[in-house]
Amino acid sequence: MEKEALLTVASNQIEAGMIESLLEEENIPVLRKQRGAGQYMEIYMGMSTEGVELYVPAESLEKASELIRVQETEEPLEEPASDEELIQAEEDQEKKRRTRSWIILLLVFPGILWLMINQLGNLLRIVFQ
Repeated sequence: MEKEALLTVASNQIEAGMIESLLEEENIPVLRKQRGAGQYMEIYMGMSTEGVELYVPAESLEKASELIRVQETEEPLEEPASDEELIQAEEDQEKKRRTRSWIILLLVFPGILWLMINQLGNLLRIVFQ
C-alpha cells in the first residue's frame, strides 16, 4: 500500500476479519496493525484487548468508510419469526433431540450389557476355579 489511512479500530480479530472481507469484496486492500502489545497478547493469550487497526489506501478511505457505515445500518433481510413459529421450532428441535437420544441409547445399551455379562462370566470363572 502506498499511502494508507486509518479506517477504523476493530475490537477483536473476528470483527476485523468481517470488515476485511467486506472491503475485499470491493477490491479494497486492507492492512491490519495490532495496537500496543496486542500482537504479543494475541500470540500469548490467543486474544488481544488492544484492538486491531485497519488501514486502507488513502484514495479508498471514503468508499471504505461508506461501505462500513452501510453495513452497520443495514436492516436484516428476514423478518423476525412470530412467537408461534419460534415455539414450533423449539418443539421440533426437542423432538429431534429426544429421538437422537433414544437412538444412541438403543445402540449403546446392548454393548454395555454385553460387557457386563462378559465381565460377570470372567469373575465367576475366577471365583469357582
